[in-house]
Amino acid sequence: MVNNQESLHAQYLNAMGIQVWVRRNIPDPTPPPANLMFIAEAPKENEKADKIFDAMLYAIDFKRESINIAYICDNFLEQIASIKPTLIVALGRIAAHELLKTDTLITQLRSQVFEYGDEKIPLIVTYHPKYLLHRPTEKANAWQDLQLIAKIFTKQ
Repeated sequence: MVNNQESLHAQYLNAMGIQVWVRRNIPDPTPPPANLMFIAEAPKENEKADKIFDAMLYAIDFKRESINIAYICDNFLEQIASIKPTLIVALGRIAAHELLKTDTLITQLRSQVFEYGDEKIPLIVTYHPKYLLHRPTEKANAWQDLQLIAKIFTKQ
């Protein structure tokens, strides 16, 4: 019998366009130290996008409660300075452009690790969950980004 966690993980992978061939046991995500930070544009209530974001986190063994989220419209620079994350993830074009001080297309920013600030904090760019609602074909690319996030974060 597949437990609820495995079922959710399989549903996420299926939604991302990834065929699940092997059932595996996945341990419960445990909260890491507060050193993974996601930066997004202003918060907008969107239940479907929130579910996608939760599924994205779940796919890399995190829960929303175990990460930090800051918004461009808030005092995100002060939040970065006080939290001192070991990895920053820019969710979407607006966050990526603000953090990297560029206007480069997000498709050209993905799949890379940048350095943020004097501390040279690793920074990864991925699609905003709301964008994935409108462009489900990009979910496979988002999955690649998630794998990069997990790889870089575990090296920390």
